[in-house]
Amino acid sequence: MKIRTLALLIMFVFIFSHLGSAVDIDSSLRFVTWESDDWGQQQDSALYLPNNSFYENVLALGQDYGAADSWTTSLETLSDTQRFLQHWKSYSASVGKHVPITPFFVMGYPDYDAIEQKNYTKIVTKNITQGHNPVFPETEGLLDMYVQGYQDQIWMPQYHGYLHFNYRTWLSQLRENDPVAHYLFDNNIVGINRSEGGSASAYYYPSLSSEYKNVAKDPNSTDPMLRNFSIPYNETDWLVSNGKQVFYDLFGYHPTSTVAPNYQAGWNTISVWEDQGFNGMTGHVTMPVETCERLNQAGCKTRDYETNMSIIDKRIECDFFWMGKYNPPYWESQYCKGKIESYVTSSQFTAITIHAGGYRSSVNGFGADQMYNNLTALQNWMTQTYPDIIYLTTPEMHQIKTRGYSIQPWYNKTIVRNYLQTDKEISLGGNDSPSSISWNMDRVVVQEVNGDEVEWENQNMNIVFTAESEKEYEIYNGEKRAKQVNSCQMITEDAILTQNITGLDRTCFIIHGKNIIFDCNNNVLSGTGKTRSAQGIHVRNSENVTIKNCNVNGFAVGAKALHSKNIYFKNIDSTENTVGIEFYKAENSHISNSVANSNEKYGIKIYYRKNNRVVDTEANNNGKYGVYIYRSNDNILDGLKSNSNGKHGIYIYRSNNILLDTVTSQSNTQYDLYTRRSSTTVQYNNIGTTKKRR
Repeated sequence: MKIRTLALLIMFVFIFSHLGSAVDIDSSLRFVTWESDDWGQQQDSALYLPNNSFYENVLALGQDYGAADSWTTSLETLSDTQRFLQHWKSYSASVGKHVPITPFFVMGYPDYDAIEQKNYTKIVTKNITQGHNPVFPETEGLLDMYVQGYQDQIWMPQYHGYLHFNYRTWLSQLRENDPVAHYLFDNNIVGINRSEGGSASAYYYPSLSSEYKNVAKDPNSTDPMLRNFSIPYNETDWLVSNGKQVFYDLFGYHPTSTVAPNYQAGWNTISVWEDQGFNGMTGHVTMPVETCERLNQAGCKTRDYETNMSIIDKRIECDFFWMGKYNPPYWESQYCKGKIESYVTSSQFTAITIHAGGYRSSVNGFGADQMYNNLTALQNWMTQTYPDIIYLTTPEMHQIKTRGYSIQPWYNKTIVRNYLQTDKEISLGGNDSPSSISWNMDRVVVQEVNGDEVEWENQNMNIVFTAESEKEYEIYNGEKRAKQVNSCQMITEDAILTQNITGLDRTCFIIHGKNIIFDCNNNVLSGTGKTRSAQGIHVRNSENVTIKNCNVNGFAVGAKALHSKNIYFKNIDSTENTVGIEFYKAENSHISNSVANSNEKYGIKIYYRKNNRVVDTEANNNGKYGVYIYRSNDNILDGLKSNSNGKHGIYIYRSNNILLDTVTSQSNTQYDLYTRRSSTTVQYNNIGTTKKRR
């Protein structure tokens, strides 16, 4: 049975219980998820060195950094990642079953220049979407390859962390002038020396520790890291929230599963993850044993704690680390095979882990081919030994573990799986459906039943699961039914403009609702310029709205978002208005690849609310300001050009945490950047005259 409709791009939030009520599925079924950790980690490079010369230099500084083959680059080069994904896609096709991989991504890395400017007193970060660390080989194009692997349904990326090292310890080492930490820092590499004398693990383990591990400060601990460092809830919440947003910006959906670095989450980190909408974790929720015992917490021996998240703790590291050290290869060892046999026999749900760093890259002699050969050998052994294993993504496993069925969105289809032994009716248009920016019941759906096709429209799309039901249903993309419009009106659904509209003395399009795409199709909206309140496009009280490919002129405001969030203005040319583009009490919204030139007063105006971005956009030759920001915090201007404006290029007033990254602002009449009662971070910019006033 197949159902076709639009793909779901954002995964849904289900709150599960770790213990939970029993789920009525066949106890003989066995489910396995292939997980792969530490993708994106070459950004902070806590585990890896670019080549052997770095390793030799570290040794020369008197520190033992471990064996050379343990530290020189991971599989994350463009050629290796591409080759591995191609191999695995071909393998799945050859065995006639979809064997997905769930990679877990690290989404941030340090801003080394900014940290040095702050004398190593504060962590300052960049996002993975801002590019890979150039000190490592073959990183150009990696982000596109990550996304391509998802679009080709080879892997289902999920969230690992924002950083993958204990940044408080790292900053402390830098302030104390640790020679190796500083040598690596000067080369944009993270390294932490925890031991006094140095050892093979001196840099490895504290670097591997995540930003979560030492959340709980224990002043009586014998461990100096636990005694001296703690991370408050709001800081951890910021890390997770920012990491999730970066993940969404890259992949187009929100992750619902996570793996804590080291597979151990600080016991009071879980509340942050639950608040951020994660439904499952692989690993253990832990507290240091000595702290646990001193506080008389139950469960100290197991170091596991009850949580509302689904936990997969039957996890096997069948990595292929350090290939030259094992004969036979590590995957053939009794540890790996023995663990698989033990877990698959005793548990319904098992996670098998490989790491991006499980091989050195082809730059250093191993590469994707070797990794693929060993991985397929292990998979073939599993297929022969356990032919009935069901392979899932990790998010699917969490859902089936807790409710017996799953709804898993991919790029161009959604897979619904059912393993319940009792009848269950779900409605893909009701409470069981995921929250998605593209989910809209006003779509044509085609259901294939015994070869017959039946059209559904504006129905609940109920599926009744019974013990005799098919176990897998596929929901595919159908044609998007955007409404065609040729006149000014209110827009409450996807729409496309089919012609120019000119001579307007009133607001043309009012956008109101959720999950709407309005495409002007490069047509023109032209006002007379005689009405002070007329707007070309007005988005109000809306969420998840995209406005794109519009040419707007002759209005009081060309394009405006009011009391809204997650609004995206893309490829907007708003010129010769009073105000080009305006965000008023809008948050988490973007202006990208747009032009706001030659407006009477403001090119871009942002005031009130927070977390907005202006990316690769022009605001030139405006009467007063290129960009005006007032009482609006946590905004980013990235790739902005604001030149030759009548007053200031960029004016920021009573706004904090404003990042200007790769901004050009020159030849403005008064100041190219004027800040007043505001805090800004300026990096990699070409800005002329500036003034800062308190």
